Amino acid sequence: MMNTTIYLASVEPLWDEGIYNRLYEMSSNARKAKTDRFRFRKDKILSVGAEALLRHALRELGIPWEEPVYSYGENMKPYLAWQEGIFFNISHAGEYVMLAVSDAEVGCDIEKIGPVSPGVARLTLSPEERQRLAACDEAGKELLFCRYWVLKESYLKATGEGLYRDPASLRIELDSPAYVVRDGAPQEYGFWEGDSLPGYRMAVCRAGDYRESLCGGWIFENTIEEFD
Repeated sequence: MMNTTIYLASVEPLWDEGIYNRLYEMSSNARKAKTDRFRFRKDKILSVGAEALLRHALRELGIPWEEPVYSYGENMKPYLAWQEGIFFNISHAGEYVMLAVSDAEVGCDIEKIGPVSPGVARLTLSPEERQRLAACDEAGKELLFCRYWVLKESYLKATGEGLYRDPASLRIELDSPAYVVRDGAPQEYGFWEGDSLPGYRMAVCRAGDYRESLCGGWIFENTIEEFD
């Protein structure tokens, strides 16, 4: 079975100027350039925190970290140029940064559970998914829509398509395990789902047999300030 490791961390400590500056200076040149383009402090904090979490994870996995150079695939999906066979993906929501590291193509997503916009649901869900959503009460709609969203988003990030693929063209079957149907056929991507963080929903998608469990994944909860 392929290995996938999942990390989750709060960036709240980075509101402290000293902690933020220290981790910013440790960031790669590419990350500094990206961070500098953000206007708002919260976005800068999430950007610096994302690479701090990646740096911590790679070191913990025994992968060297010096001055990293990223390579980019189709649609600008990032890869570690200095380490073949290692794949990663980052997501953030609220005060949390999420990271998945794997030996196969991988994508992850974390989202806050909240009100469902009918317009957004029409644009992102298949007819079958909208039918299931309509049968739920309001609380059920919020949870189900967020679940669909993180599963589709993690899949599209794993494939590298991101916004270039219409999410409504995909159908998520919420069996055990969940899987994605595309052009009428189940796709060879497996999911891990997480609901341990109150008010949030998480998903990881990895290339491979969708019938395999991602039970090798785990959550590492800590604060970014300790990641140096």
